[in-house]
Amino acid sequence: MKYREIVDGIFLEFPNYFIAYVGVNGTVETALRELSEGVIEKLKLLTDAEFAELDFPLD
Repeated sequence: MKYREIVDGIFLEFPNYFIAYVGVNGTVETALRELSEGVIEKLKLLTDAEFAELDFPLD
């Protein structure tokens, strides 16, 4: 993955395993967590019902 710009931020909240709210330059941005290939492959095999019952972290 390549990034156009990297800036400092402060993690404010982690509402779930996949996203975080980050304070950047006076605004709140949503950051996505980068998942390992192993976790991605496990997630692909789950049904919606299994996903809803999932406990994190997977790896």
